[in-house]
Amino acid sequence: VVALEDLGNEDGRALETKAHTDNIYALAMQQGKDSDLIWSGGRDGMVELRKIVAKPGAPLDTQRLRRVSLQSSVRSLALSPDGDVLFCGTSRGSISMIGSSLQGRRTSVAAHKGAVYGLEVASEQGKLSLFSCGKDARVCVTRGWSLGGGAAAVPVAEEVFRLAADSRTGAPPAYLEALAL
Repeated sequence: VVALEDLGNEDGRALETKAHTDNIYALAMQQGKDSDLIWSGGRDGMVELRKIVAKPGAPLDTQRLRRVSLQSSVRSLALSPDGDVLFCGTSRGSISMIGSSLQGRRTSVAAHKGAVYGLEVASEQGKLSLFSCGKDARVCVTRGWSLGGGAAAVPVAEEVFRLAADSRTGAPPAYLEALAL
């Protein structure tokens, strides 16, 4: 169940909707001209796209538009700046790029050893770079995503930062759960 306090109904109750069969780990939202959209990713391996429906005099509601399975728990989501592309980080360390309508070609890259907990998209001169962090205590940048329909190089994740083990005890590093640019 997704409960969105800021999108509450007129009577003060939060918007609630049944979107997944298990825990929801990630949300992404986009304000549109005609309606607001929300993507959710969860432990059930599903990514779901819903439209927030507001009818005069009626409580807020959502309408499922699409649903797609990634075969692994979805731990993080990020939208491209134009809202056309959705990136999904999974518990198995892969990052998938899907059209934000959850249709069309899907591209995946193995980026981490373990869950991908954080995703952030940066755009410079029309080129996307995707920064990710995960359970393996690394921050990676992935470039080379093809946003068009043509053939492109396979995206490659490069490590840009790694937490070190404790030099005194040899204890493994903590992992990174969030990332902000």
